Amino acid sequence: MRRQLLRTITIAMPLTLVTFSGCSRQNALTAISPEESGVKVIDIESALSVEDWGAWRGPSGDGIARQQELVTTWDEELNVIWRADIPGRGHSSPIVVGDAVFVTSAIDKPGKQLALAYRRTDGSELWRTVLHECEFPGPGEIHQKTSNANSTIVSDGNRLYAAMYNSGLIIATALDFHGEVLWQKEIAAYSSPFGYAASPIVYKSLVVFSVDHIAGGCITAFDGVTGKTAWRVPRSPVCSYSSPIIANVGGVDQLLISGGDAVTSYNPTFGDEFWKTPCIFTATCGTIVTTNDKVFASGGSPEHETVCLSATGERLWSSNNHLYEPSPIIWKRPNNC
Repeated sequence: MRRQLLRTITIAMPLTLVTFSGCSRQNALTAISPEESGVKVIDIESALSVEDWGAWRGPSGDGIARQQELVTTWDEELNVIWRADIPGRGHSSPIVVGDAVFVTSAIDKPGKQLALAYRRTDGSELWRTVLHECEFPGPGEIHQKTSNANSTIVSDGNRLYAAMYNSGLIIATALDFHGEVLWQKEIAAYSSPFGYAASPIVYKSLVVFSVDHIAGGCITAFDGVTGKTAWRVPRSPVCSYSSPIIANVGGVDQLLISGGDAVTSYNPTFGDEFWKTPCIFTATCGTIVTTNDKVFASGGSPEHETVCLSATGERLWSSNNHLYEPSPIIWKRPNNC
C-alpha cells in the first residue's frame, strides 16, 4: 500500500542491536548549515507553564517533577480520578499541556498512526487525528515487543510535534492544539526490526529530531512555525535508539546524545559539534542526564558502561554497571563525582 501522508506524531521506545539486511544500504545525508537554510533562530521563551509536562522525561528532560506533590500510592480506586480507553497500541509516553493530555498510538489493521487528546480533568476524548495511513511491517519483520507508535510528542506551548516511522521513512509532523496538521516533513530513510525510538525536543524556535541509522543517520532542526529545515548534521552510520537532550552544562547550552560509540555534544542553535568522547559503545537506548557541570550516560550494546564526563567531554570516571533501556535519574545532585 502506498503511504499517504495525512497527519503525524511520535513516541519513544528503547531497544536492542542486531545485524539485519534491511539496514545494510548506505544512504548518507549531507549537512545543511544555518547559512545555507537561511532560517533564523529566535530566542523565544517557552509558552509552557510550570504545571505542564510537555516532553519525554518532562520539562527538564530528566524525569523529575518539581514544585508539586505527587501521589505515591494507588490501587484500582484509590487516587484514580479517571480512566480512558486508547485505541490501538503504542509505547509513547503521554504529555500534559494546559487542560489536555496528548498521546500517540497505532492501529495495526488497517495501518493507522494516531495522535489523541484527552481532557485533563475527566479523561474525555477531545479529538483524534490520523497522522498516517500505511502498511506496517508484518510478523517476523519487526520485534513483537515494539509498536508502531514509540516516540513521545513534544510541545513548545503553542504547537505539538511528533515523529513517526512508516514505509521506510521517519516523518516529522507539527499539529495545533485542535489536532490540525500544520506541516509534515520527511527526515530520513529508516529500517529497523525494533522500530524507531527517539523523541523530538524543542529549543528556542526550533524542534529537533534525531535518527541514528546504519543507512545514514542525522540530527535535524526544523523551524517550529514553518517546518523549514534550519540545520542538519550527519551522524555515524550505526543503529542506536536514544533520545537527545538539551541542557546547560558548564554555562553552555548543549545538545547531548549517546550512541555510535560516543557521547556527542552539539550546538543546538547552529548544529556544529562542540565535542565527542569515545565511550558507551554502539547502540544505546537511555537518555543522558546532567548536572550544572557534568554529563552522565549509561548503556551500550554489545559492550556497555556508565560514564561521567565533564562539561567539555573529559572522561571523569566510568563503571561496568549500566542501564540499557531505562534512563538514569539524578535527584540529589552531587557536588562532585
